[in-house]
Amino acid sequence: MLLVFGSRGLSPSKSIIAQRFLLEGETLSSRKLKIQEIMQKIKINNWKWLIEDSALLHGWFERWEDFARNSVVKQNDVRIVFKIEDLFYAKLEQPVGFWRKLRNFLFPKAAREFATGRALEAAGVAVVKHLGWAKCGSSNMLLTEAMPESCSVHEYWHNEIVYGNAPKQKFLDNFANFLQSFFVSGFYHPDFHIGNILYSPTTESFALVDVYGIKCPKQLSEQQIAEHNRIVLELYRGLSDSEAVIFLMKVKNDLTLGKAKKFWETALIEKAIQAQKNWTKRQTQIENNYSKFVEVLNISDNEFLVRKTLGIGPVVSLDKIPNCLTGNYFDIMRLAPSQAETLWLDSFRLEILGVDHLRPMVFEKPGVLYFEKAPDGTPKAPLDKADEFIERAYCADISVNADSLLQLANGRIVISKIM
Repeated sequence: MLLVFGSRGLSPSKSIIAQRFLLEGETLSSRKLKIQEIMQKIKINNWKWLIEDSALLHGWFERWEDFARNSVVKQNDVRIVFKIEDLFYAKLEQPVGFWRKLRNFLFPKAAREFATGRALEAAGVAVVKHLGWAKCGSSNMLLTEAMPESCSVHEYWHNEIVYGNAPKQKFLDNFANFLQSFFVSGFYHPDFHIGNILYSPTTESFALVDVYGIKCPKQLSEQQIAEHNRIVLELYRGLSDSEAVIFLMKVKNDLTLGKAKKFWETALIEKAIQAQKNWTKRQTQIENNYSKFVEVLNISDNEFLVRKTLGIGPVVSLDKIPNCLTGNYFDIMRLAPSQAETLWLDSFRLEILGVDHLRPMVFEKPGVLYFEKAPDGTPKAPLDKADEFIERAYCADISVNADSLLQLANGRIVISKIM
């Protein structure tokens, strides 16, 4: 089923796209030529740069390989993203195989991503500043400006809001405005998710990052609109059903209450069904201590499995283990190894399904679990919020007793025990 907000109304007319994307009488080719005219060309150590200002390369590019080794943000077999102090990010493409090398030599990926970034900026879409690109044989490099004191929306939402104490409503209001502006821009993003959007708490601003593959079609198809709409569902952890409906209506002003509710209910059910289908694979990954879910720490003869928050990072500082593992900070449960393993897996399954609970943060093999600890006197969940929670869990085929629900200081509604 396509998850579309009512109609094709999120896609603006061709004339609006043309006004925002290109100036009168301008073609995409002439836009690229104008960009090249205002850019500076420079060659350094066989690297040919097209850059906004050659001064941006001073002081670091002569030793870029040191940054690529020591300041890695992420990497795979053909790509390295690295940081240059707090000023820039560089993405280095080094394709493998004759045909891939030939393609990247003739049609550099960095050049295409740079042109996309500049087109987004010209259309008024919030995007990180694309400063320049370079090629050296089949390798190429993209340079973008760092967004000060920022992190991905995925990281901020889960670390600071869902499991932290940052204000939720103001963030949601600002994020709704950002999404609304992108949805009406006419661009199609084939990889539109909250990991590809940066957020600065200091300036309360957002910006697209990793824009390769973004297109500006004459009109978005229903399938493309549906793919964009799914980004809202990525906030389902930490977002109650009533909050979600209000958020949806802010993202799309003409969306009715009934359509917003229908969209959210349908999306939740589909997400739960997909999560259940994928659980066998996820279970195997967790059992094998896959790094997205678990950090393994060995101290003397003890093995500690430290939970990660959805691929972001360990929930407990590794350098504080084992000294912090006391009853002052955790509810400690000593169990038979098989029972401890089952609870550990059950907790991840609930988290993936979006059913919040006091989670085991550390698993000391073979049978000790260290759970989040609710302070004494933590109140029961209010009846209306408990009802919403139970209904959400029911969509994921999970039965919850209202008496087991607590409301933590940051507003989280959680199952107190998952035994």
